[in-house]
Amino acid sequence: MKLWVPQDRLESAEQLYFKKVILNLQWITENHSNRKLLANWWDDNVSAEMAELLNVDRKRLCEAFREAFGG
Repeated sequence: MKLWVPQDRLESAEQLYFKKVILNLQWITENHSNRKLLANWWDDNVSAEMAELLNVDRKRLCEAFREAFGG
């Protein structure tokens, strides 16, 4: 997704992602080799809030994440 994101929103998105990962670290670690499952987790647990923070379409963000992540 080629778009400019203000620094404050970018930092908020990073903090959100870090918090979600820490809260689910055991599950993420147990499933670290299953990129599809991890991408599904990201879609279900991170994408909605992330899309709102970044002011982007959730569906497009999920597609971009999967393309970049390989899931």
